[in-house]
Amino acid sequence: MTLYPIVNRQQILLWWERQAGVTSEALANFTNGVKDGTAIAAANNYAVSAGKILRIMAINVTIRGTAATVFNSRVRIRQATSVAANSPIIWAAEVGAPSTTFAAEECYSICYEIADGLHVVAGQQVAMTHLESSATGTVSVAIIGFEYS
Repeated sequence: MTLYPIVNRQQILLWWERQAGVTSEALANFTNGVKDGTAIAAANNYAVSAGKILRIMAINVTIRGTAATVFNSRVRIRQATSVAANSPIIWAAEVGAPSTTFAAEECYSICYEIADGLHVVAGQQVAMTHLESSATGTVSVAIIGFEYS
């Protein structure tokens, strides 16, 4: 069996930090982005570099209550050549409190590891949308992966 090395690997981190809870789904600007140690300007999508493939290896979702109200969040990663809030969903999760009580500043975090990765080819954009049960919390999302050729 011949193994083909992954060459020209460049680390990617897209981080949406403490996005306010919304009850109408929309694209959200990532607050921090890093590509191979260099900052990426905030935007509502990330475009895969020409000649590269983005391999998403993990997605971390954290919800944080801002009031003593039960709070949950639906997070969706979308992909398209020109991504929008209704573009095809390539990954989705729902994170919520495991009890019927919720305290202000209470957090729940889950890291979803994707063994073989989600592969997004050059010319495509990825974006995150979220929808919450109420506006009484925030959601943070991190996409961790790398581009390669």
